[in-house]
Amino acid sequence: MKYRILSLPILMATLVSPSSFAQNYVVYGTKIHSYIQSKSAGSTAHLIASEKGIYNNSEHPWCGNRAYIDIDDSALISAALAASTSNQLVHFIYNDAAPEKVANGHMISRCQVISIFSTP
Repeated sequence: MKYRILSLPILMATLVSPSSFAQNYVVYGTKIHSYIQSKSAGSTAHLIASEKGIYNNSEHPWCGNRAYIDIDDSALISAALAASTSNQLVHFIYNDAAPEKVANGHMISRCQVISIFSTP
């Protein structure tokens, strides 16, 4: 009986913790908008916003419809800028339990873009 009582708080903490549900998600066929940030203003990430829901076609519980790109990831930010300025449909993959990053003036996020791609 003691073991069940002691394990309940651990189980509850696991169920409530966002990182306990860490997963990669693929968002297919969406237009994205870029939020380009300045390192000198304290940002550690750029953001993209999806016109389509990023969590099973709905808003993500803790990220909404936005995910971050590490501020030093020039390849991904270039892909995001190209996609947003050309207004083309793209697909992207994000992880919803990445290290927390700041897009100063916008949000603190744990949803990190790990790939942006398109198909012919």
